[in-house]
Amino acid sequence: MVLRALATAALVAGGTAMSQSPHSATLVLTNGERVTGVITYLGAAASPDARSFQLQTPDGQRVSISADRVAMIDFVGGKPTAGELESLGEDTPHLMTLRNGNSRPGRLIGVIGGEFVRWESPAGAQVDVSIRNVTRVYLNQESALTQFDSETPDARGGSGWTSWLERGFLMRPQVVVDAAEAWTETVLTVKRGERLRFTTTGQIRLSRTPGDTTGPEGRATLRRGGAPLPDIPVGALIARVGADGQPFPIGSPTDLIDMPATGTLLLGINDDTLHDNSGSYRVTIVR
Repeated sequence: MVLRALATAALVAGGTAMSQSPHSATLVLTNGERVTGVITYLGAAASPDARSFQLQTPDGQRVSISADRVAMIDFVGGKPTAGELESLGEDTPHLMTLRNGNSRPGRLIGVIGGEFVRWESPAGAQVDVSIRNVTRVYLNQESALTQFDSETPDARGGSGWTSWLERGFLMRPQVVVDAAEAWTETVLTVKRGERLRFTTTGQIRLSRTPGDTTGPEGRATLRRGGAPLPDIPVGALIARVGADGQPFPIGSPTDLIDMPATGTLLLGINDDTLHDNSGSYRVTIVR
C-alpha cells in the first residue's frame, strides 16, 4: 500500500521520537498509519469535498490525504506528556498543543507553506502560529488517543492512555457540532418513538462577516431554499437518524423530541453553504 510504504520510509516504527526539520510534520491517520512530509492544508478555504492534506514526502513524492482520515498532526514525534493529555477533552472540534505546555481549543483552518498553522478560536478569531511553536494538532481526539501505547501509566492513576480514554474522554456528555461540517455523528443509537431531551449551548457564525452569528434556534428572519430544512431558520440545530434519514429540527427545545426512526443519530447545521461557517454548538443529549 502506498501510504504504508511512505510511512515505513519516513518514520521510526512504533511512534518512537524522530528527528524532524522545523517544516515537516507527521499525519497520524485514524487507521494507525503515519505519513510524514511538508504539509499544506487549505482547510476552510476549500470546498467540503476537496478538504485534504497535501504532503511532499522526503523522497519527493506528493500525497493527498482526505482530512476525515486524519486523527492528528504531529510536529515533534514521540508521545504526549501527561500534561498534554490532560488538556484533551475540550468541547471544540480541534485542539492545538504548544511546545511551551499550553493548549488552544478551536479549529484548524490551514497549514500554510509548511510554516504556519492557521487557527480559529472558539470566538471566531483567526491567528497564524509558527509550526516551530506547535507540538500537535488533534483533529479527532478520541482516535488520536488510541494511537499511543496503553502500557505506560498515565497521570490519572490508570494503566495507561487507553484506560484514561475509556474512563474520561469518551464518557463526556456533550457532542460538539462543528458549524462547517454537514453532519456530526453521535455515539447514540436511537429507536423509533424514543424521546430525547437536547440541551444546546454555543454560537456559530454563518459567514465571515462580523456579527453574522446565531444560536441553536437559528436566525429567525433568514431562510435558504438549499438548506436541509428550507422552512426553518438558517443556522438552527437539526438532526437525522442514519446517513439517509430525513432531517428534522432540534433548535433550542424545552420539550422531549420523538425520534422518527431507528439508527445512529446525527446532528447538523441548517445551512446551504457551510465552508464559510465557524464556531460550534455543544449538545447534551439526555435519554
